[in-house]
Amino acid sequence: MKKMAKMDKAMGHSHSNSVLLEPKQKGEIIWKFDNAVDIEVACNVPGHYQVGMIAKVDIN
Repeated sequence: MKKMAKMDKAMGHSHSNSVLLEPKQKGEIIWKFDNAVDIEVACNVPGHYQVGMIAKVDIN
């Protein structure tokens, strides 16, 4: 992934709301919410959202 991000800057993850992971790797992002909300997290690699790399999260 890092090699791909160097070739295509659109695939880079350069801000605190995303993390770049190799296959089978784990990572962590901590978000704090003031209210209950339903959110969706997804892969931003082109085509991955469309094939289901999505997680729905219920923040209570």
